[in-house]
Amino acid sequence: MTTTTKLVGAALLAGGLLATAGFGLTQGGGPPVAVKPAEPKPAMTDQAVRAALAKPIRAGNLEGLTIDTLLQRIESETEIIIRLDLAAYKRVHFSTDEGLESPGVMLKKFLGTELVGRFSSRLPLSDLMDDVCAQLPGHHSYRVRNGQILIGPAFLPPTIPGRVVDDNDFLDVDTRRISEQIHGEPVRLSIVETPFPDAIKELQRLTGANIVVNIAADKAKDKPTLVTVSFDDVRLYTALEILGDMAGLKLVFVHNVYYLTSPENAEKMQKKANEELFGNRPPTVPKGYLTDGTVYYRNPGNLKPEAPPNVGMIMGCFGPIPRHVK
Repeated sequence: MTTTTKLVGAALLAGGLLATAGFGLTQGGGPPVAVKPAEPKPAMTDQAVRAALAKPIRAGNLEGLTIDTLLQRIESETEIIIRLDLAAYKRVHFSTDEGLESPGVMLKKFLGTELVGRFSSRLPLSDLMDDVCAQLPGHHSYRVRNGQILIGPAFLPPTIPGRVVDDNDFLDVDTRRISEQIHGEPVRLSIVETPFPDAIKELQRLTGANIVVNIAADKAKDKPTLVTVSFDDVRLYTALEILGDMAGLKLVFVHNVYYLTSPENAEKMQKKANEELFGNRPPTVPKGYLTDGTVYYRNPGNLKPEAPPNVGMIMGCFGPIPRHVK
């Protein structure tokens, strides 16, 4: 091979390497020109994610696949980001039948879970996600949040609707989880002179929470109230309570729904919710009297309050929760 041929080959090779590294060579032998990287794709909207959830997913044969592999297939097919909400698991001190575990260990265990059962290729993505959550250890659900699908701890109803808790009852869910389910996740929001409905929509997008506004009770629906707030690490319940107050609405938490309605409606609904969670509140006692819940007695003045020996009181979000001391 001649020297000229070697030089030409070396030049071509160098040009190829430069092109691979992201540089182009000008025809006139000028300085290399940097190749502009591809523009990142815009984030998906919640509406686009929900539309994709209603469509069948071509995930192939799933028997024996790990959940991690399946989620990667779904992301490749739909371009939807799917992840586990570790912050939510940590807030509720989530535990499986094997006890409380660190988020890292829990994440590896969940993603390594092998799928069982037959899955149809015509199955909508929403049903497939339900099956994924059902096969994880513990109670799980998914929600659409900020253009993503998040798998997290499922809402657990603490009581049977309509049942009034009394002092002999045990709630079906521990008080920490009840508190977290009511308060919701921390939010960060900064808005200036934004219409109230738009502020609520933004909180819904950021959290994926179930938020309902009673339009009939919103007296400013024809001319929405403009709100200016700056929230940083503020629980969703508090943020909605403040925003609702600005619009003349009151917040009530009904199971896993945040409902903004008129103060009159909220008072009635909150009373019912409190009775289901904490039992009937004691009646108002006139000053200088005592009561056993039925009859009023004049207080002699030398009595001291004392809890029964077998009952303790644990403070909840809206008042004390009766608990038997073990």
